[in-house]
Amino acid sequence: RTILTEIGPGNLFAEAFACVPVKRLPVTVVSVEKSEVMWLDYRRVTSVCSSACRFHTKLIENMLTVLASKNILMNQKIEHLSKRSTREKLLSYLSDQAAEKGSNEFDLPFNRQELADYLCVDRSAMSGELSRMQKEGILRFRFNHFVLRGENRL
Repeated sequence: RTILTEIGPGNLFAEAFACVPVKRLPVTVVSVEKSEVMWLDYRRVTSVCSSACRFHTKLIENMLTVLASKNILMNQKIEHLSKRSTREKLLSYLSDQAAEKGSNEFDLPFNRQELADYLCVDRSAMSGELSRMQKEGILRFRFNHFVLRGENRL
């Protein structure tokens, strides 16, 4: 499996697929906890209503913001995956997480298997690389809590 992203409560998924006429989604969405899905007719969302209300305009603006934000996240993921080694992929991802949180100390949204799936690497090889990086003083971690050290700091 490949994890594209983590989606929390109130977030959208598959919005890009709603914009194009596809009969079958080329992805599978799996929820790890009980969830409700609200389906939206994208054509009705993007067409301004007859009264051209400000609420509808704001909805369209919000949808475009979501699409643009997800595009940026996918570009970041491509950047991580384009690295050649597991170490480089980890450092790229962990550095981005630190920058996003504004701190060298942060929690990851993934467990080890999910992180390996997200980075498209073997879990045991990734765990071994994390252990080596910790021994070398590059980072510290306990479960999903990480601290970047030295030159890998913000």
